[in-house]
Amino acid sequence: MTEDALSSKQALALELVIAGKYDREVAEIVGVTRQQVNRWRNHDRVFMEALRARRVLIREHHIDRINQLIDRSLDTLEEELECGPTHQRVSIAKFLLRLSGMSGYAKSDIEKNPKQEFIDVLEDAIRDANVDIQARYAIEGKPDDIDTNG
Repeated sequence: MTEDALSSKQALALELVIAGKYDREVAEIVGVTRQQVNRWRNHDRVFMEALRARRVLIREHHIDRINQLIDRSLDTLEEELECGPTHQRVSIAKFLLRLSGMSGYAKSDIEKNPKQEFIDVLEDAIRDANVDIQARYAIEGKPDDIDTNG
């Protein structure tokens, strides 16, 4: 394994970088200069490969977690489509159609950037959630500990 080839200081630096520490913070904790940490990150092939490999493992773990939540999320959306308030059912249906790409059948053949499409879907979902929250506040009243101004 690549990490076995790291010195003890590099191994500690790797853990700190993975934890999101800045080079300056890593250097202070490890007891080296910021420039040394920068050299490890940008020029030391062993360190760079160990960092890349660790990031791949973390990314795979996150993908696995997301995949595990997909079924539960779809079940929740399905329940809301069956018995939620009408405005919420419409919002969920539109969200699912846009997410699946089905809503594009009525549009021109010009493709949107997939990243922008995803951002648009999330923004719509947030906007719809805010409408739902405002409607709930109008019916139930706003809890004293919630600030809706921003």
